Amino acid sequence: MSSSTPARTTHLALSTIFTSVLLVIGSFIVASESSKQHGNAALAAEPLQSSELITDTSPLATRVEPPVPLEAMTVASPNGVLQPMTDTTESLLLAGIPDDGRPYLVIPRLHLRMRILNGVSDPELGRGVGWYRTTAALGDKGNLGLAGHRTTKPAPFYFLDRMQVADSIFVVHEDNINRYEVIPNGEGAPTFNVSPSDVSVIGYIGFDSITLTTCTPIGTTNERLIVRGRLRATKPFLRGVSNG
Repeated sequence: MSSSTPARTTHLALSTIFTSVLLVIGSFIVASESSKQHGNAALAAEPLQSSELITDTSPLATRVEPPVPLEAMTVASPNGVLQPMTDTTESLLLAGIPDDGRPYLVIPRLHLRMRILNGVSDPELGRGVGWYRTTAALGDKGNLGLAGHRTTKPAPFYFLDRMQVADSIFVVHEDNINRYEVIPNGEGAPTFNVSPSDVSVIGYIGFDSITLTTCTPIGTTNERLIVRGRLRATKPFLRGVSNG
């Protein structure tokens, strides 16, 4: 009897140690899995960067914006040559605007048709033309300020310096279209430059207008190239069809 007591004591001690080891291993596995799940939750809960998506009131299932289709994002290639306008350039660009209720900018001289996004930060300018929120809203009176990249994709304003006086600039908003006409500066030119800190150019200038801004010279951010247009007409617009 007494000789078997040490054996039983040793067996009990080994069992206790083995059980403790299993508990430690189990705790490690649980902690590891918990860490993985927390990482996934953090990724899913990461806030949206685009101010337009944040303010979007569409159903949750459609809040993630799909890539803009090419037919709604026509832009002359910065690596190519700006083609001259033809008799059909304007009508083709306007007919290609999708029936999605979203605002678009169309500039026939630049062969440009592109979405107008809410804001001028990188997420917006990387997907289209950005609207300065401190300027007139689409369809309102005042000076509508829009910005676009010169060389960074999609580079809608690469050829902005090619604009001419009296060129048309169109803004489609909801079921209406505004036509602006490029006006000359004090020296009769269709464009002028300002410093990046000169925000006065997007302020009200005494009549309903549009102001387009982009970086200049090409490949730098030294100055801002400015094109201005005066509102000449507003009329109903049917999307996806010829409005000629």
